[in-house]
Amino acid sequence: MIVVGVLNGAFIFLADLCRSITTSHKVSFIKINSYEGVRSSGAIKSVIGLNEDLRGKSILIVEDIVDTGASMDYLISEFKTYEPASISIATLLFKPEAFRFNYALNYVGFEIPNKFVSIWSGL
Repeated sequence: MIVVGVLNGAFIFLADLCRSITTSHKVSFIKINSYEGVRSSGAIKSVIGLNEDLRGKSILIVEDIVDTGASMDYLISEFKTYEPASISIATLLFKPEAFRFNYALNYVGFEIPNKFVSIWSGL
């Protein structure tokens, strides 16, 4: 299994999650961006890509927040081109009111209202 963390927000959640995974796995990261300030621009741009061979591997995408789902939809589409064995999604926070897509979130920590949140807001 390859656990793929979406930077920057997911790195702490990913570290805690990986400590709990008892099966053999590798960790990799991807950085994407769709926000301008506190609003999503709707345009996804990949900033840092994967260097792993995903063909035939089980992929677990780890995200801090899934709101509209556009970023995750982009990642799912991108990862499918590498022909993985499976793709699963884990997110710490999920905004069901904002979610616009029809794919499963396999692991959800907490559902939250459709309001802007930031783990960095207290800094």
